Amino acid sequence: MIEQQEQEGTLPEYDNQYILLLLKRLNNVFYILFILSIIAVTSSFVYINQLKIATQHHYDSYLLSEQLRLSSDQLTQMARAYAATGNVKYRNFFNKILAIRNGDHTRPKNYHRVYWDFLMPIDGKAPFPEGTAISLDRLLERLHLDRRELDVLIKARQDSDGLTKLEDRAFELVAQQKNTQATAILYSQEYLVAKVLIMNNINEFYKLREVRSENLIKDREEKLYVSAGLSIILLASMIIILFYRFYLRARFDRAQVELLNGTVALKTQQIREKNIELELFISNLKKAQDKLIEVEKMSVLGGLVAGVAHEINTPIGVGITASSHQIYELDESQNILKHGKMTKQKLTDFMDHIRTGSELIFSNLNRVVHLIDSFKEVAVDQEMDEKRMVELHDYVDQVIGTLYSQYCHRPIEIDNAIALDLSVSTYPGSISKIVSQIVLNSLIYAFSADDDGLIKISCSNKQGHLELTISDDGKGMDKETLNHIFNPFFTTARTSGAVGLGMNVVYNLVTQKLGGDIRCESTLGVGTTILISFPIED
Repeated sequence: MIEQQEQEGTLPEYDNQYILLLLKRLNNVFYILFILSIIAVTSSFVYINQLKIATQHHYDSYLLSEQLRLSSDQLTQMARAYAATGNVKYRNFFNKILAIRNGDHTRPKNYHRVYWDFLMPIDGKAPFPEGTAISLDRLLERLHLDRRELDVLIKARQDSDGLTKLEDRAFELVAQQKNTQATAILYSQEYLVAKVLIMNNINEFYKLREVRSENLIKDREEKLYVSAGLSIILLASMIIILFYRFYLRARFDRAQVELLNGTVALKTQQIREKNIELELFISNLKKAQDKLIEVEKMSVLGGLVAGVAHEINTPIGVGITASSHQIYELDESQNILKHGKMTKQKLTDFMDHIRTGSELIFSNLNRVVHLIDSFKEVAVDQEMDEKRMVELHDYVDQVIGTLYSQYCHRPIEIDNAIALDLSVSTYPGSISKIVSQIVLNSLIYAFSADDDGLIKISCSNKQGHLELTISDDGKGMDKETLNHIFNPFFTTARTSGAVGLGMNVVYNLVTQKLGGDIRCESTLGVGTTILISFPIED
């Protein structure tokens, strides 16, 4: 089959074992790539964060170096304004700028923006609220500057301090009201050269910082590109592996499905052939079962006929004996009368004998009539089982009467405990078969030949259901027998000629004909109880 499928192209070019091995290896490669992709993506985020931090440091260092430059320009601006106007406000501004730069005064928030220009007018107000006191040197230390950058900034700071000395000389001249000389100092060649030195250092810091920031950013960008590219390659590889794995799996599944379909088709054909054989066997078994059931029914009916015949023979025999005795008495009386020897006493004795014989004949003929009527009613009900109203107590009495020959010579009592006024609409033939079969089973299996015992029949109407109970106090059954009691052809007396259909017939009558339920309860040494429940019409 597999070779045929390979020729038809239904199997993949790899055999199943190779595909499974390849799928396993692809899974392992996929997991490795997945782990590497996680590492690459994590690295990318790390480099992005480092790039962000480097950019932020570059920006912060630019702002602080710009503050250094601005503070130098602002100091120059305030010194020249003080020298030109002599207004002490500008001297105070000058001192405050120095105090802010040295950390001796609180630094306004957003100090890198335009600030002092808003304070220079007469009613000028600060554009930003006060912040915390921190020196410019301390702020620069936070930027993690290298040694060269720090040296340049320190040099710019020192040059700025040198410029402050010239500004202090100018302030002294202003205090002496020598404003022209003070202004000359602030615009002198010496002042301008000192200013240039400060700006040269600041420009050098800009250059150093920009080069280092650019190198750092470039390095992080290159690593980011590498990790991001690697992530993309790994992701693409994972996608390719997934698609290839799905492709292999689909090919493998199709091959397996086709193989299974072939197996299923073969098994289905075998099952169909077995079903045909089984149906034929069941049909033959059903025919045999129907035949055996019919034999069982005829056996029960034959036993019934034999029992009734036996019962009829007894009263008929008594009647024949009594009538023959009467004939004898008549002949004797006629002979006595013929010879004239008839006396009053003899006539009286003759009349008494005739009366006794007649009464005996009459009672036994009534017994025969009763037995025949019971037999006719039960036999007709079994042959033509139509639903009708039944006085259940009397009807069960008639069924028990037909079985009298089966237990009359044994110390067994059958107690009909059904209420006298219980009338139900049901199938009397089914009731007759059920009661007679269960009672016969008790007589045969529950008691030995010399055992005394009691078979009790009771019945009650509970909410539209008739509950019929037939129990005995005989030998009982073990669990194995109890579990199979209603199975067809099950019997514990097969060696005695039993077929094992009696209780199965009862089960079918209760469940199918009467539409009810039946169950059996039994304990070894205690007895057996059959409980039957079926719906009735009130």
